[in-house]
Amino acid sequence: NFGSILSCSAKIAHWNLLGVQGSSLVSVFESPVYISAIVVGRKFSRVHLRRALCCRLQDYKNSVCKDSPIKFRLNHPSMLCTSVKFDNKIITQTCTAKFAAVESICWNRHDGNIDIIDGTKGVSILQKSGVSLVARSELFKLYKKILTPSPELDSSLPDVKRLPKSLAYSKVKSS
Repeated sequence: NFGSILSCSAKIAHWNLLGVQGSSLVSVFESPVYISAIVVGRKFSRVHLRRALCCRLQDYKNSVCKDSPIKFRLNHPSMLCTSVKFDNKIITQTCTAKFAAVESICWNRHDGNIDIIDGTKGVSILQKSGVSLVARSELFKLYKKILTPSPELDSSLPDVKRLPKSLAYSKVKSS
């Protein structure tokens, strides 16, 4: 429901349906902006990850998005597992998964910058400012740097937030 607190997997599932751009920017792009790949550590199950991050919304997408003027689709990003160890624990067939670590590693293909985010606080551990490289304000700066923005985006993020919200986006999000 709109305004409810969502788990991390529920947020990513919503992004895989609505895109990561939000309601103000959905009208600026030709189509929603989707995540292309997700890399998970050693506690990886493709079946569980697909259900958590996208496939559980299949019926929802068909019932809610069919009349939308925005080209929403249910995105199925590449789901990959890394063999890089982020901890020193040994995983066996009999041990249960424990998710005590709160750090997430984020990067983008454009500039190769890496950030480590404290998932309990949503702040960067590496950046002195505490502002993550994947924060809205930082992604907006990256957008302005790599693309030729439309005239309405030749401003700051607070100005863009004042753009009219897409009613179609809001309708799908709140359904």
